Amino acid sequence: MMNNENMVYAVFEHETPDELQLFTTSHALAGEYKAKHHQVFGAEPSVVATILHQSLDLHHEMSDKTWLTLADGLKTLHENRLKHSVDQPEAQETEGPFFNVTPLDLPHDIAETRLQKLKIFMSTVNLPAERELIECLMAYKYSRPVNEDLFTEESRKTPSWQEQIESSERGRETEATLYRDYENVKRQNQHTAKMNETPKREDLIEEAQLLQERLELELLIEAQDEHFELIDEDYEDLDSAPGL
Repeated sequence: MMNNENMVYAVFEHETPDELQLFTTSHALAGEYKAKHHQVFGAEPSVVATILHQSLDLHHEMSDKTWLTLADGLKTLHENRLKHSVDQPEAQETEGPFFNVTPLDLPHDIAETRLQKLKIFMSTVNLPAERELIECLMAYKYSRPVNEDLFTEESRKTPSWQEQIESSERGRETEATLYRDYENVKRQNQHTAKMNETPKREDLIEEAQLLQERLELELLIEAQDEHFELIDEDYEDLDSAPGL
């Protein structure tokens, strides 16, 4: 029998038993909900992580302690699925990850929109990014530094959001190219739909990726403008200071 300390519980809504209410590692709290006639499912972290993978909004409804347990579960789930796909590859698992890296200081609003994209294009290949994005949101929620151990080596090495803001390589330099690429893919998918055909999954993913890049670039440009305006103001203050 599994030790209660190694279990994670998924608690379902009382009136709508198909809807998840929260995740918890607390055996006592799970028991309280069960006594109130809620459906409660308890299993090892990697099993409950499958439910989290399918219901990404539920990261709002768990404690930091529960999340750290489920984070390990997501890692195990990803490793197990990779082993399984060696002999039985699935079509959608041949695609690359929706997001290659996650800056450790990614703003929480961007982390939220990224997570929603992964919910639309659910795939095993995105499990590492899901783990990173939820960690960004949980760190923000509980006012703590992110746990770098929950990020891939590539993400740990990628320039931080703040470094991108302060970079001499301005976002506006890529704005026009990104806008053009997005519009081209969008028109292509719209044309396919008008021909009563369903756009390919990879084409829909590309459109969604480019749209997300556009949204993030707009936020980056705005932050860069504010950053360099402050620098310009500091120089002006120095130039106007008496005796200099």
